[in-house]
Amino acid sequence: MASLLIKPGEEDPIAFNPVQSDGETPDLTDVLMQLRIYSGEACIALDGVLDEDAQLFEVDVNSLELEPGLYPGTIFFDWGDGYRHSGHVNLVIEGGC
Repeated sequence: MASLLIKPGEEDPIAFNPVQSDGETPDLTDVLMQLRIYSGEACIALDGVLDEDAQLFEVDVNSLELEPGLYPGTIFFDWGDGYRHSGHVNLVIEGGC
């Protein structure tokens, strides 16, 4: 499972590039994506925005208001038949100034 170090307010969006079993990027037209982060109190769902040129999804994490720490995240894609679990990622929220 990947871990991503994040400092809210200073980060570029996180990029997610779905890949098929053959290593190719599928057609992402009309596909939806969410990163769901469990904060210990609630599930925070952040929608991915499709970058059509790069054929990947970007998730803006700068709006997160979480205390520094480790938060489990789950990646979901909707290929037209509802959101389905597609993977996990750990978000390490960094504090400081």
